[in-house]
Amino acid sequence: MDWGGDVPQGHDDVLLLLQCLCDAALDDVIWGRFLEALCRNTGSVEADLFVVDPLAKRYTSCIVCDLERGWIGQCDPEPGAEPVWTELETVPATGTDVPLPPPLLEPNACPVGVAVALGSAPPDPRLWVTELWQYDDRQAFLALRRQTDGAFQGEEEQRLEAVLPFLRRAFLVAYRLETGERRNAMLLRAVEHGSTGVVLLEAHGQIVYANGAAREILTQEDGLLRDGSRLRALRESDNEALQALLHGAIGPAPSAQRASGGVISVPRPSGRTPYSVVAVPVSLRPTVLRRDEAVATVFISDPMTLCEVDGPHIRQLYHLTPREVRLAVLLAGGTTVADAAQALGIAEKTTRIHLQGLFRKTGTRRQVDLVRLLLASPGPARTGDRGAERG
Repeated sequence: MDWGGDVPQGHDDVLLLLQCLCDAALDDVIWGRFLEALCRNTGSVEADLFVVDPLAKRYTSCIVCDLERGWIGQCDPEPGAEPVWTELETVPATGTDVPLPPPLLEPNACPVGVAVALGSAPPDPRLWVTELWQYDDRQAFLALRRQTDGAFQGEEEQRLEAVLPFLRRAFLVAYRLETGERRNAMLLRAVEHGSTGVVLLEAHGQIVYANGAAREILTQEDGLLRDGSRLRALRESDNEALQALLHGAIGPAPSAQRASGGVISVPRPSGRTPYSVVAVPVSLRPTVLRRDEAVATVFISDPMTLCEVDGPHIRQLYHLTPREVRLAVLLAGGTTVADAAQALGIAEKTTRIHLQGLFRKTGTRRQVDLVRLLLASPGPARTGDRGAERG
């Protein structure tokens, strides 16, 4: 780090700043500690680290440190709601282990730096506001306010300019990590609610993730099971075919040969319809840490489960009556009209009247078209096992 001469006094504080930046990408509290160290290092009394949505002219998140009040707080306001501040931790008083009295920041107050960035307050001569970056149409700022009159200058300004490049990188890493975690959480939630089993394998064939449908299938041990951390078929002959499929999808690493996916059918001792297992290679770009990494995604389909339709969903989608919903679910599961009438406890003639109502509301004319439409209807995962009901 070039300070333009000798390292200034208090360089231990600078090391503390850099140490905080190493950890800040993972923890909001450490961001607060970073602001505290920065305030002490520059002689400022207050610091705001915040993100602004320029289109909505509002701030979406903010962390504040105030040495004078002895408080570090965080605010992440909900859209359309007044911001509410929560305390991260109390700043220790200088030269003593006794903390200063907590929260003196007015509830819902907008920090001065944020107000200036939004253009709703004139700049304070003691205030130093700088943009850190623009990303995803949002802007991040750092604002410092001096404890004494006058602008930042000399050694203080040198320290700020020296820390800024590291701060920009740390903030960007934090933002990307948070964005990636949110997107992963959304994707995992969607995968967890799917009716198809999804299993992720690492380069050596070990399971690193299995969604709810896959866990249920493997727990039943009806043809497929989890053997320690590996996926295997119950019968040896089936397992040889499965392992060959998985090995081909993972691919030898490193190797010039590209991994290849495929599909096999795995019989079930229960006599139910065999599982369909599809293995798809997903090769990641090599990095310094994972130069030989190769992973595979395995999809396990249970045809018996896929015969289910979601009753509440199709009721809302096609405006069906409760009895029409029950009839639709039975027909989609392969039940005949006569058997459906018996299951519903009504005459077959009455059942056919309800069937005509289903045709009219779904825009279909034949039972096969109705069933195809119901099974293809988007919506929540289809769960249950109609095969168990039919024996």
